Amino acid sequence: IPENWRSYDDYIAALDARYRRNAKDQVKKLTAAGCSVEPLNNLAPHARRLHELYLAVHRNASVRLVTLGESYLPAVAGALGDNFRCHVVRRGEEILGFVTSLRDGDTAIAYYIGFDRAAAGEGLPIYLRLLHATIGDAIAWRCRRLSLGRTALEPKAALGAKPEPLYLWMRH
Repeated sequence: IPENWRSYDDYIAALDARYRRNAKDQVKKLTAAGCSVEPLNNLAPHARRLHELYLAVHRNASVRLVTLGESYLPAVAGALGDNFRCHVVRRGEEILGFVTSLRDGDTAIAYYIGFDRAAAGEGLPIYLRLLHATIGDAIAWRCRRLSLGRTALEPKAALGAKPEPLYLWMRH
């Protein structure tokens, strides 16, 4: 993440025209469908819904190193304080998706994500818009790097992500 980026808008301005247009179109599609993207500061009242959305993604994954319990994300949020953020996509009162970000020194990590596959099947760009929220988190934290994980490489490349070598996977 370049040092001169002070906001998510700086990131958008740095994109080439095609990717900038795609990012703006995502916002338009969600807005037209009555959706908003917003921070979720208190996860505990929404733990069950977040867990349902997490499982919708988790069950579709070919590699599952661990399966989180319903209380995990609220507990991590409480333990990490200002080093944890969660954003949700809402349509009315319903949460259609979430993403969490962690700060580890000068690296932000897009941690867990979950979204309603039926809503995404309606053409709502929930997944991509949530990834954009992690970029905003990384910039707001003044991080130098953002780790987006090892899956869905093509959409992440469209965000400007670059691959890095993987040295070790371990399950304990």
